[in-house]
Amino acid sequence: MQHNRWSIRSALSTPRRAALTVGAAGLIVAAALGTGWGVAAAHANAWAGHSAALQKDLDAARGNLKSVSEDRDTYLGKLQDAATEKAAAEAKQHELDSKLAAADDAKSKLAELQKQFDEAQKQAIASELSDGVHVVGTDTAAGTYSIATSSTCYYAWKSGTGSDATIIDNNIVDGPATVTLRAGDVFETKGCGVWKKTA
Repeated sequence: MQHNRWSIRSALSTPRRAALTVGAAGLIVAAALGTGWGVAAAHANAWAGHSAALQKDLDAARGNLKSVSEDRDTYLGKLQDAATEKAAAEAKQHELDSKLAAADDAKSKLAELQKQFDEAQKQAIASELSDGVHVVGTDTAAGTYSIATSSTCYYAWKSGTGSDATIIDNNIVDGPATVTLRAGDVFETKGCGVWKKTA
């Protein structure tokens, strides 16, 4: 058996062994290269798929960015409109406040003028006597009253204002007349016109 193995080796000449060795090496190199190209191709395919996915994600991100930008512009526009409306409302409120303040001021002035008018009217009434019964010191000021002219003027001092009051003194005149009234007097005048307070 050992003899046979040696015989086979011996049978192979050196050139044939060299050729076999080169052939084997070639097969090994070819196998290695084939494996390398296969790996490279697999990597290339994987990278192409990954690149396509990245491109898809990038396109989606760009779309989202555009949408967000449009939403932002819309929001900013609405915000600007709201700011403009707020400024207009504040200006209107300021105008209204000014008008209300002016109205309050006018109301205060009117109240003061009314007070002055009432006081002046009260003084005018207190300094004049017209037809009727007057209680001196209550609705009529004490003092001297006169009429410049009259026709059938009747006036009287009475004991009271009721229907059962008695006449203390009275007179009927045509033309001018003057009377002096004291606090507490009840004075009645008819057809004499307006008596003016002179003192």
